[in-house]
Amino acid sequence: MDMDSPWAIESHFMSVCALWVGALLISQHKRTVEKMRLSEERLRASMLNSGIGMTMVAPDGQWLEVNPAFCAIVGYTQEELLATNFQSITHPDDLGADLDYVRQMLSRQIETYQMEKRYIHKDGHTIWIQLNVSLIWGAEGKPRHFVSQVQDITERKQAEAALVTEQRLLNSLITATPDQIYFKDRESRFIRINEALSRRHGLSDPRVLLGKTDFDFFGEQHARQAYEDEQRIMATGQPMIDKEEKEDWKDGRVAWVSSTKMPMRDSTGKIVGIMGISRDITERKQAEAALVTEQRL
Repeated sequence: MDMDSPWAIESHFMSVCALWVGALLISQHKRTVEKMRLSEERLRASMLNSGIGMTMVAPDGQWLEVNPAFCAIVGYTQEELLATNFQSITHPDDLGADLDYVRQMLSRQIETYQMEKRYIHKDGHTIWIQLNVSLIWGAEGKPRHFVSQVQDITERKQAEAALVTEQRLLNSLITATPDQIYFKDRESRFIRINEALSRRHGLSDPRVLLGKTDFDFFGEQHARQAYEDEQRIMATGQPMIDKEEKEDWKDGRVAWVSSTKMPMRDSTGKIVGIMGISRDITERKQAEAALVTEQRL
């Protein structure tokens, strides 16, 4: 072949270009692989020293790396975890949702996810955790592994459950007691009442009273005295215990109640209203009045 011919020169040039491009691609690939290796080394070092649980998980769920903090959360050793997968210690009721997130990440529908889920500790009890997951992709576009951050939130979940139980018990008490229970804001407006107080007002729906005051139902004398008592309680922080109050209703009725009222505070300790409980003592007061009348006779 005539190396001086245009065709030969072009062929030689193309061969050189192909070799150069090939070498460039190989070099770029090596650099990419090296960057990924260094990145994973830094990740492993970060995991080792992290105060929260961290794991690396294969696309099929197999544990690849687990740090000491994660081992402490679930109670297993590193060797025990690396021999199994996350599915094996995930609570059955949470596994479906977790796997659905995994499928969405592998299909590139989402890039990250977070969820609250439960693990089964090695000794058998349930642990609540906050899980944050991202997915590392390889240079060839295939998923390499998941990176997970795991925080133990068991105490928080137990506190939340205890609060729900406490609120349920309180609501049961407020609903079932025959005494009238009420809560008022700084302006002495009703913000919550129980069924007993609703029935005393002849109402089927307790919400009708919300936003109203004693001035809407009672004469000036009782309404004014109750308002002044409540404002004094909020100003001083001192409760009012078992005060006998005469109620003069606008419809002409007269009744007696024994009332205890105390300041209501928010989470910072600031007084934001009052809460009270009143018991109908009308029959007792009428009996006392009748006895006094009889003694006079």
